[in-house]
Amino acid sequence: MDRLWYSLYSIMVVGTQYRVTDAPRKSGQVFQRLPRHMQRRAMSHNSKRLPRRLRDAYNQQLEKCGASQKKKRPSRKFRRRPRNLLEVYNRRQRAHVWLETHIWHAKRFHMVERWGYKLPLRPTDKSFRACYRAVAHHCLLQDVSYYCCIELSGPVDTLLSALKHHTSTDCGPTFAAQSCLKGTREGSVMFFQRDAYPYRFVGPVSFTWCPQETDHKTLWLWAHPAFYKEILQELTTTFDLQPDESSDALMETSTIAFSSSVEQLKLAPRNVPFLLVPRLRSGDGKVHVALLKDTLSRLRLTGPLSQAVLTQALAVTGDRTAAWCTLKCCASPAEMPPHVVVGVTLCDPRLHLPPKRTKAVPQCGDQQLMEELPPDWATGDIWSAHARNEAIAHKLSSAAVAELCGQRLVPQGPVLGTEEVDQHTFPAQLLHRPGNMRTGKRLELLAPDSSAGHDEARRLESELSEQHFRKPPSKRPNFVKLGMSSPFVCRWDILVREWCGQDCNWFVWRARKVDNSAPGECLVPVTINSVGRGFPTCCALICVPHKDDTEDGVLEPVHVDEGQAARREMRKEHKARLRRERKLRKRGVDSERPSNPDYPTADRNAWLPEAMAIKDSSSRTVIGYVTAGDYCFSEAQGVGQGYIVLQGLRFLQSKNVSDMVTYRNPTSRQYRLGKLSYPRAFAT
Repeated sequence: MDRLWYSLYSIMVVGTQYRVTDAPRKSGQVFQRLPRHMQRRAMSHNSKRLPRRLRDAYNQQLEKCGASQKKKRPSRKFRRRPRNLLEVYNRRQRAHVWLETHIWHAKRFHMVERWGYKLPLRPTDKSFRACYRAVAHHCLLQDVSYYCCIELSGPVDTLLSALKHHTSTDCGPTFAAQSCLKGTREGSVMFFQRDAYPYRFVGPVSFTWCPQETDHKTLWLWAHPAFYKEILQELTTTFDLQPDESSDALMETSTIAFSSSVEQLKLAPRNVPFLLVPRLRSGDGKVHVALLKDTLSRLRLTGPLSQAVLTQALAVTGDRTAAWCTLKCCASPAEMPPHVVVGVTLCDPRLHLPPKRTKAVPQCGDQQLMEELPPDWATGDIWSAHARNEAIAHKLSSAAVAELCGQRLVPQGPVLGTEEVDQHTFPAQLLHRPGNMRTGKRLELLAPDSSAGHDEARRLESELSEQHFRKPPSKRPNFVKLGMSSPFVCRWDILVREWCGQDCNWFVWRARKVDNSAPGECLVPVTINSVGRGFPTCCALICVPHKDDTEDGVLEPVHVDEGQAARREMRKEHKARLRRERKLRKRGVDSERPSNPDYPTADRNAWLPEAMAIKDSSSRTVIGYVTAGDYCFSEAQGVGQGYIVLQGLRFLQSKNVSDMVTYRNPTSRQYRLGKLSYPRAFAT
C-alpha cells in the first residue's frame, strides 16, 4: 500500500509540474509566450512559423531591436535555371577568373586561387599514377588558358630594335631568330628588364610571329600570369605606350550580333570580342599593342598518342585537308619538326562526335620523319580579329547542338550536311612541343631571382608556416633541434653572403657558355637523383658529403634548444593570464576581455627564430637548396631540382670528383646521397 500511494503521489507531482511549465509566459519574445507544444526552434528567425495573429507583434519586436526580417531564399528550381546560373557564375568570377573548363575541374579537383585565376591544383582521388600513365602511354590534356597573350604589331625593325634590350644572345636565340621570324616555328626567350642582363630577370616568354611577307608584322607574346603585369610595364616603358583613343570610338560604333543571349552572357567577364580588348599604341604611332588576355583558349596535350587524339577528334575544312591527312599518318609527335606551327580552320567537334567512346590510335605508322613543313601551313585565320569575332558570335549553343543531333536520320550519321557544317567553324593554331625539354627551362618558370619567384616563395612560406603552427606543439617538428634555420623558404641572400663574404647582387646563371670569369655569387641550376631510398622535398638542404657517408646516409646530431625553458615559462604565464581573465569575466568585474596580441608572434619566434646562418647550420656544409622535388615515376627514383651557389659548386668539385652530394629534408635528420647533374659548361 505504501508503494502504491508513493507512485500515485509521484504521478500527481509530475503532472502538476508539467501543467505549470506548459502554461504560456506573459513576458519575453512573442514565440516564447506560446505553449511548449506549439513552440518551434525556427520561430526565432522565421516569423512565418508563428500563428498569423502573432506575426505582426513579432515583426514589431524585430524593428525595435534593429534586426531586419531575412528575405526568403529563392527556390532551388529557380536558382538552377541556366540563365540564373550564368548570372551567379559571372558574379563569382569578379575576383578570380574561371577557365572555360572550370565546372569540369571543380567536380574532380581541389581548386586554388592563384594570380587572379581559379585553377585546379590536384585531383580529389589522390592518384597521380593515372596522370603518369596518360603521359607515358596515352594522352594527357591540360587547360593552360591562364597564360596571357600580348599582341604587338608594327615595323619589324622597330619591334626587334626595342625588344633586344630585354634579351641576350648569351641565353640562346632571341626574337630575331630566322627560324622563328618566318612564323613557321614557335620561339622562347628569357625576358629581362631593360638593359639589366643578367640581373632583374622577369620570366620566360614564348612567342610566335605572324607569317607575313611584309615589313609590317604581328607578334604574339605568351607570358605566365605571375609576371604578366611586369612584362606589360616593361613594354610600356620601352615603346612609350599610351591608351589608343581611336579604339574607344571604334568600340562605340561597332555592334556584333550573337547567336543567342546566353552565349553573350557567357562572354560577359571576358575581353571578347576583339573590339573590346584594351589597346595601346606607341608615342610615334608605329607600334600598336592589343592585350589579348583571357580571349584565347590554350590547351596542352602530352603523350605519345596526342597526335592521334588531336587528328581524330578534330576535323579540318578549307585548304588544310591534305595537310591534315599528312598529320594523321604520323605515328608519334616525335616525327614532327620541333616547335612547328600549323594554322587550321576546324569544324565544331560537337557536330561529329562518335556515338561510342573509343581509343584513338595512329592510323598508319610508315610515315617518314618530316624535316620541314611547307611554309604556307603556318598561315591561318586565327591571326584575323574578324575571323575570331565571327567564330564567337555564330557559335552554336549546347541546346542548338542537342536539337540538331536529335533531327538526324541515322543515329550514327552526320548531324548536318557538308555545306552547313562549314558554316560552324573556328580558327585554331597547332604548336608542336617536343618532349625532351631541357631541365633548366622547366626550372626557371618562377626563378628565385625574379619578382614573381620572390612573391611565390613568400606565399609558400606563409602557407607552410600557418600549416605548421596550426598543429599542437607535440605534433610538429622542432626545427631548432633538427638544425633547420629556414625550413619554409630558401634564404639565398644569407647563403650567398656566407659563401662570397659580402652583400652582393646574386642572380641565376642562364648563359650557355661559362668561363673562369663567372662570378661566384651566381646560382647554378642543378638536378639531384637519389641514390637508394628517399626523395628530396622543397627547401631541402644540398650539402657537401663526408668521406665516410654511405648509401644509407647518416643522421644529423640533435641540436640544443636553448629557448625551450623560456618558451615553456612564457606559455605558462599565458595560460595563467587566461585563467585570471576567465575568473574576472565570471564575476562581472571586467566586461571586455584584455587581449595579448604579442603572444602569438612571440611564441612563433621562440619556436622558430630568425635565420642568421645557413652554410654551417648543420654538420654538413650547405651549398644550395632544392626548390622542387618528389618521387619521379619515369625514373623510378627520387628527383629534385634546385640551385647551388657557384662558389659552393667549385668547393664541391675540389673535394669530390664523382659529383655526389648529400641532401636533408626540412623535417628529417636523415642525410641521403644523390647524384648531382648541372650544365656541362660548369664542369671542370
